[in-house]
Amino acid sequence: MPQRVQDGYESNRIDDMQAVFLVEVYTQYMNRRTPPSLSNRFKILYHTLSCDASIGSAIPLEGILGLHPQTEELSLPPEWMPLSELLKFLQKRRLRAVCYVFESQKRNLFPPSRDYDCLSGLDLPFVCSTDVWDSATPAEMLQWRDTADFAYVSEVLNGTSPMSSPTSEPFDTFRSALLVAAAKETEPSLLDSARLEQTSSTQLLYLANLLSHYTPLRPLLAVAGETWVMGEKLATNDEYQSLRAQLRAWTTEQGHTDSAAINTALRILRLELNRPPAEAQTFTLIEQWAIYLAALVLWATGYTIQHPKRDPGILPSHKEPTLGEVRIPVHSTLNAIEQGKWKEVVKGNGVMEALKDVRIKINGSSNGLLVEAVLVLGKLVDRGAEEGWF
Repeated sequence: MPQRVQDGYESNRIDDMQAVFLVEVYTQYMNRRTPPSLSNRFKILYHTLSCDASIGSAIPLEGILGLHPQTEELSLPPEWMPLSELLKFLQKRRLRAVCYVFESQKRNLFPPSRDYDCLSGLDLPFVCSTDVWDSATPAEMLQWRDTADFAYVSEVLNGTSPMSSPTSEPFDTFRSALLVAAAKETEPSLLDSARLEQTSSTQLLYLANLLSHYTPLRPLLAVAGETWVMGEKLATNDEYQSLRAQLRAWTTEQGHTDSAAINTALRILRLELNRPPAEAQTFTLIEQWAIYLAALVLWATGYTIQHPKRDPGILPSHKEPTLGEVRIPVHSTLNAIEQGKWKEVVKGNGVMEALKDVRIKINGSSNGLLVEAVLVLGKLVDRGAEEGWF
């Protein structure tokens, strides 16, 4: 691409933009060493698309396509752009939405060291369904007219809350991912998960975003990783101590029963435990990351129960629960946690058994983040019940 620019060719062709996006996805999700942030090339692409006012129109695809009475030729009103420009318009509009979903997943599930300004997805036009997008002919496109009258993503979110959601088919994979990303900007729990695609993959994506809304992920990852967060060591000990304090404050404040974070973590692990064997062979990074985060939430909560914070020099007035030899099965652990029986879980090493189970499930990937996650889970299984973590 730099050579194309040097030779005087256009640098913003749609296929060049798509190539930049695909390389970024591979680099972030498939690399042995995952970069700590998005590449400059992707940031430039995303900024270029975000500032392109020509693709901000929310006019639906069905509203600008028509059929000639006698043929399958695409017929457009005279005031509309030529077909080649129209297709470029639709491709760029969809690519902008794809970039938004990707950037949102990276920011929400793999928290950066510092916050940065980002595009709001609420103002994005709601893209057409995948069936429409993948249609081979204009005639096929028009057979898939969407019944929902939504122009912008915000309108969809306002119309799909559990109280107002109509009885209609769930959205497809990409539309579901777009709604999950945008809902994180408001209140994710207001998004009715029944309107999302009902596959384990999409439901795990929804629950992972929900968990990130309720949980301080960076402190959790830093403490579990002992100053390492997603392949990067924290810059100073002061930052590490600050994150330890944040995690302790969060686990103390949220309580151990009726916690939104714990309930979401339980839903993630249950969904994974009940997953059909055929689906379990097609794990994505985000799905594996979701169950890893869920396991860390249970570990941090159980650790706080086992090691309640005390003032220096004051002896405990009660005996600490000791780790028993009996191992609680994972299903029983999740049931006990749901019922608030945390002391049973701690005594029976239930959380450690859950950590072992998750470690087995995510082991074997060459992705740098998951390799690190497996090592972290191994350390927590060996000594995660010792004092001094946070």
